[in-house]
Amino acid sequence: MLFTIFKQKICFRLMVIRYRVAYKNAKHEQKQLKHKADKFRNKIEWLKKYGTEMNSYYRNSYFYYRYDTDE
Repeated sequence: MLFTIFKQKICFRLMVIRYRVAYKNAKHEQKQLKHKADKFRNKIEWLKKYGTEMNSYYRNSYFYYRYDTDE
């Protein structure tokens, strides 16, 4: 009788620990995903602002002719 109560307590504690670990992992993953999404959004905004200018800059630059043309 005493052993079964003890066993139940241990199982409950393990369940609580597993839940905490899973919760922390999920929270951390959510933060990482948010950070990735923010980086992606910033990159898209930057490309909208400066994309066309950068394209024309590279098109007229030496590197475009050096590496991107078939000679």
